[in-house]
Amino acid sequence: VDHRGAFRIRGRQSRKYLGATHDGHVIHDDVPTDFHLFVFVPGMESCTGFVKLYHLASDRSIFVTKEGWLGCYHGDFEEHWWQVVESDDKGNFVLRNFGTELLLYSNEDGRLGSFYGEYFEDQLFYCEDPESGGTVMPVNDGGAFGLQSTGFRWDGQRDVFTDAFHVRHYVFDEGSVLREIRELWRSMAPLSWGDAQDLQLSSMERPHAWAIEHIPFLRDLAEEGLISASHRRNGVHAPKEASEVRFRGNGMRAFGGIRFALTPVSDGKEVPLERKWKRAWHGASLHNIESIARHGLRTGEKGIYLSPSFQYTFCLYSLPDLRVGNERFRLVVEVRVQPGSFKEHGDHYKFCELEHVEPCIPLDCLE
Repeated sequence: VDHRGAFRIRGRQSRKYLGATHDGHVIHDDVPTDFHLFVFVPGMESCTGFVKLYHLASDRSIFVTKEGWLGCYHGDFEEHWWQVVESDDKGNFVLRNFGTELLLYSNEDGRLGSFYGEYFEDQLFYCEDPESGGTVMPVNDGGAFGLQSTGFRWDGQRDVFTDAFHVRHYVFDEGSVLREIRELWRSMAPLSWGDAQDLQLSSMERPHAWAIEHIPFLRDLAEEGLISASHRRNGVHAPKEASEVRFRGNGMRAFGGIRFALTPVSDGKEVPLERKWKRAWHGASLHNIESIARHGLRTGEKGIYLSPSFQYTFCLYSLPDLRVGNERFRLVVEVRVQPGSFKEHGDHYKFCELEHVEPCIPLDCLE
């Protein structure tokens, strides 16, 4: 199973979970906690094909010195990068370090470390879904672990990928070297939707019924009573040229799509729709959509990111795609924000400066 979220890394022989502490120690334990969650971050340029073992709880990555000492620290050294090798159809793999060529091991007798030379059973690891406990393989779109397809193409030919955090965007160059799309690359060619066609959903006779019938995720929401093809507040947003849109400080209206009405909720309670509050958009992973529909957005300690731009949210944060054959759809959530309850921080990712993505909203107002 291609897994797009965080996972646990577990020793096949030891059955222990790889983890790390906030002071930089690498550990392996019998019982999993939040200190045992990782994602693969894809390597670029000379590290193409390698990954960082990014530890979510400490915001650091595992490395090994040439002397064999393991640690979990910030940085971008050769010793931070690992190659997933000797993988099999059961999900087992070996981790070889890029900078030292040492192999990671977790032994059932309690030893955790790294070793040169031939393969042993205690060097086999596998990834585990933290929710189901089943064996998964992290997504490797494009043949490189940590990459996820966005559905876009660069220059009409090369697939554009993102990572687990949906922060960077990447393409492979002519030499199969992974590159990040930055200022120079952006100036060379535009992005496109690849080989999918425009089904003109908003022009269909009964687009909401068609979407529920053809998209299983929407069908599940309908069966749960959260959306309906006949709700009186459903909407259809006709396509519109960007030159016809003006930003006046409120969230932009959607275009070229359809809207499923939800009962307004906040903190798990039904509330009236605050029409005088600012319109905004939120892009969420699919596994969070049902919870948002039932309980509303929950900000947590760090708050939550919203945008007045439908296009910005659609392109950057609404993943993964919903596919019907060769066509792709995405979901974004329309929300209302109380004036004065937010702060602007702009486009930190330096991706949406392309005019065809969001030409109307100043960069310092994008989030």
